[in-house]
Amino acid sequence: MIGNATVADALMDRLVHNSHRIELGGESMRKLAQSDHLE
Repeated sequence: MIGNATVADALMDRLVHNSHRIELGGESMRKLAQSDHLE
């Protein structure tokens, strides 16, 4: 997609630099939704 590795690296640096990490706990919503459909 991006041919130049240096440009791709710089782009990722800018995206990650301004990001926030959110850790979630508990049961997966996908598992809960799937179990509702099976019943």
